[in-house]
Amino acid sequence: GHDAPRLIRPGHRWSRLEVLEWLRDELPDDALVGMDLPPFDRLLARRHRRRCRGRTMRRRGPQPMQPADGLHEPDVPAVTPWPNRIVDGCYIFHGGEQQLAISEPSRGHALHGLALWLNFDVIEKNESAVSLLGVIQPQTGYPHRIEILVNYSLSEEGLETSVTATNLGDSPAPYGVAPHPYLIAGPGSVDDWTLTASVSSYLEALGERLLPGEILSIGEGDEFDFSSGKVVGDLFIDHAFTGAVFSNEKASVTLMSPAGTGVQMTWGPELPWLQLHTADLPGHSLSRRSLAVEPMTCPPNAF
Repeated sequence: GHDAPRLIRPGHRWSRLEVLEWLRDELPDDALVGMDLPPFDRLLARRHRRRCRGRTMRRRGPQPMQPADGLHEPDVPAVTPWPNRIVDGCYIFHGGEQQLAISEPSRGHALHGLALWLNFDVIEKNESAVSLLGVIQPQTGYPHRIEILVNYSLSEEGLETSVTATNLGDSPAPYGVAPHPYLIAGPGSVDDWTLTASVSSYLEALGERLLPGEILSIGEGDEFDFSSGKVVGDLFIDHAFTGAVFSNEKASVTLMSPAGTGVQMTWGPELPWLQLHTADLPGHSLSRRSLAVEPMTCPPNAF
């Protein structure tokens, strides 16, 4: 069913920044208005860099490094081998208990998988496409070696992404995946934009830890009813949705600004779950300036 992670059966080095800059250069300038996908606006158009605050290195301790624009998470081609959160970082697989590192200390969960800090190699590229390859190595909590191949291709229809995972080990591994773009409709903030997303139900996110609860139906006029398009307003969203309407094997999210600019993201039925997040960062200049749209192969806490 859709509530379980998938099993993967055994079966010149460019930096991440150079790859993203190459992709940025292939896009027309006006494409940046409608997208904040990882290879583009957020990291590159703003010339995001990580720099050491001090110029001298002292033996007494490490020098702190902070993102130049204060972003709260790194870029990644794919959130994998699990999307979203594993509650307490703990799960049982094939009768064995596993404990993952807690990567979201404020809530006590393992967040966004293990590919966030992988180095990806460029294995193929041309004027309109690039293929990136990385390998998740066995580690505490996830004793599996998984090869991740990410393909980007650019056409008049937009940017298309695919992810292929291969289990390089000799035993099954739990697996899930999602992209993690932040979409920008244009001027203003999420509060001003009109969101259209046809989904029939959502997973409760309980308390400050956003613990997964029950799957609830979305009725006409409910706060999460975006089937006909609705201004987001001050609504907080950090929820997983399911029951998307697929037409010709495609579901979509559309985000439009009052100025008439907008962006649309589509995906296939292999991604039956959808995480939406209004990018709330209280007190930060980037708070609610984009909408995270994450089609997922499985829900939060799937392991």
